[in-house]
Amino acid sequence: MKRRAVIATVGVTFSAGCVGGGSNADMGADDDLEGVRANADAVVEMTDEPRFDPMVLEIAPGSTVAWINETPRTQSVTAYERELPEGADYFASGGSGRESVASILYPIRGAIRTDEAFRHTFETPGEYGYYSIPSEHLGMDGEVVVE
Repeated sequence: MKRRAVIATVGVTFSAGCVGGGSNADMGADDDLEGVRANADAVVEMTDEPRFDPMVLEIAPGSTVAWINETPRTQSVTAYERELPEGADYFASGGSGRESVASILYPIRGAIRTDEAFRHTFETPGEYGYYSIPSEHLGMDGEVVVE
């Protein structure tokens, strides 16, 4: 009996965490894309192809990048965990702290829908590879170079 109670508790807790999400952890309902653009140091557009434009972005440490989706296709921004510089914070739309978690929870968490955006500030110099979960197989990946 105890085992069933533990399994039920874990299942309810996990489900509540998943359902409590939204499309992404960054943009509220009151944000507009022009405001996001104005408050970012650099912008990456998600295109219909699908791809990130630009595919490679060079920025200074402390810069905030906004990824903007104005296409009808839902996408994500998900860092390749193995490609992060040493000491860098992991990033993913939806706020997951690990790539494996971001992949499992998408699209419940981390989906960037039409007219939504995701922002991240890069503090640590280095090269950051990232991709979109639903379109990685189509070559939708990019890189941020912080120097």
